[in-house]
Amino acid sequence: MTLFPNPNDGTQLNVVLTGIEVYPAPVTVELLDVLGRAVSTQVLQAQDEVLSTVVPLDAQLSAGIYTVRVVTGEMNLTKSVVIER
Repeated sequence: MTLFPNPNDGTQLNVVLTGIEVYPAPVTVELLDVLGRAVSTQVLQAQDEVLSTVVPLDAQLSAGIYTVRVVTGEMNLTKSVVIER
């Protein structure tokens, strides 16, 4: 899973995931704060074993470290992103 830009200015985050098996289930992309609360959630469908999406970020999102979690079928991936203001 690739997240960019990282560190991020808090406007939008690009999420790219390749080489995944296409499940009939949707792909959930969540941005979690340090307490594990979802501050953004998108439900998407992978295309040809690739997920590429732009996550719009709330302009009032505080600076700090967040976790991006991608869940589909039996796969659960997490990666950190830094929001700088």
